Amino acid sequence: MIPLTDSTVRLALLHHLAADFPISLIEAPTGRASTARVLRSLGPLSAADLKRLSAMNDLRIRVDLDHESLDAGLRLLQRINEARELEAYFVRHGASAPLIRRLFKTRREEVYRRRRESDTRIPKGTPSLPIYEIRQRVQRRWLALDDLPLRERYRQLHQEFPSYPIRVLERIVALVDARS
Repeated sequence: MIPLTDSTVRLALLHHLAADFPISLIEAPTGRASTARVLRSLGPLSAADLKRLSAMNDLRIRVDLDHESLDAGLRLLQRINEARELEAYFVRHGASAPLIRRLFKTRREEVYRRRRESDTRIPKGTPSLPIYEIRQRVQRRWLALDDLPLRERYRQLHQEFPSYPIRVLERIVALVDARS
């Protein structure tokens, strides 16, 4: 259990308990004054009374954290942030809207908004392909990266051929996929 000593945090929690907390979630009393009864008595208190109560030094409020769900939430948050960073990478480095939409399940309007925000300009029309030898190198590297997830595969391919926008690499990859 983590003790809450900050009166502002305690006040917010008391407001929550007084207004919104479902009393039915309280466990059975443990021999002392019924927790449910005490919580019910918070309801009629004024905001000024709740503020005075939260500032009392003798008032002990503790929070019990479920460390497993917090840990799971933090891992999920990390994955979400990594996906957003990767999506921003694709936007900045000229991936086509259809590829971004497919890899990140993003709406078309969102792709265009992110391009505007990052000041990324994509020329209209089909991009030119590099010379044959470079296309061959890109295709060989693409096939060598076969064990990676598709997002990571494109990112790594672009990092190895950074002078080409991702949409050019997409066209070269499409040639490989068309042959298979």
